Amino acid sequence: MKLIVTTSMKASGTVCIAAKQWTHHIGGIFVERWGKSLERLTELSGGIFIVYTAKGPQLYTPQGKHGFSLQLAELRIKKLRRGERDYLLEAFDMRQAGHILDCTCGLGADAITASFGLPSGTRVTALENSPYLGVITAWGFQHYRHEKEDVTAALRRIRFIAMDYQIWLRRTSEYYDVIYFDPMFAHPVLLSSNFKPLRNVVTLEPITKEIIDLALTKASRVVIKTQSTKWIQSWFPWMENIGGKYSHIQYAVLKGGSQAWTK
Repeated sequence: MKLIVTTSMKASGTVCIAAKQWTHHIGGIFVERWGKSLERLTELSGGIFIVYTAKGPQLYTPQGKHGFSLQLAELRIKKLRRGERDYLLEAFDMRQAGHILDCTCGLGADAITASFGLPSGTRVTALENSPYLGVITAWGFQHYRHEKEDVTAALRRIRFIAMDYQIWLRRTSEYYDVIYFDPMFAHPVLLSSNFKPLRNVVTLEPITKEIIDLALTKASRVVIKTQSTKWIQSWFPWMENIGGKYSHIQYAVLKGGSQAWTK
């Protein structure tokens, strides 16, 4: 996959240089704008391309455009500052620094929240299989600057890897404190109009019992985000459920490694 990257019509010299450097970094193809309309860029790219702007790369698809945003994590970070609970962090149950593997990074909100809210020294590795979405999220982790230095630092601490989690889990020799899955990103979330531009550029694959079994051999804890934990409980009756009583989001918690069959 070779992404076509260009700049906005009136991009400054600094932005043009940054765009070319970033295009080289992601292995894309840089196309000089030279007055080309969005319609012409659509023809040249086959429908999907990136416009690099002063605010970062913007992904254009037939359904709209998408750029990196901290909005989904911003509210949760503000709540953490106020001392309010975050059910995802409770599900992770990290009492000290450790290593988190986010298998379904998507827009990065959960990885950012974990990097910000978990004990100092915690490492977060984030995987994303979609090359189109991945380059935007990775740019945000590496380059987005927040007005609060601790938020920017949380972004920089995330290690992003463009890879299918099934391949990674079968290859990796690392052992994690938590392996996390958010299969909700692949289906219900994309029904929102805010995510319309991403509908055709993400991989819609349901999580399987085989993959969960594999994850349980590579982590002390596996956490799965879901609207209902019943389907997970049918496979793992000993799972623990974390989430608000009236919340539409729940977290299934499974103990891995030597703890997997203690319940």
